[in-house]
Amino acid sequence: MRSAATSPFIWELIEDQEEEQQLD
Repeated sequence: MRSAATSPFIWELIEDQEEEQQLD
């Protein structure tokens, strides 16, 4: 789903949230 049109910083936020869910 990742496309160049999507801002990289947005993906960073998403990845951070995913990591938090994994820790939980």
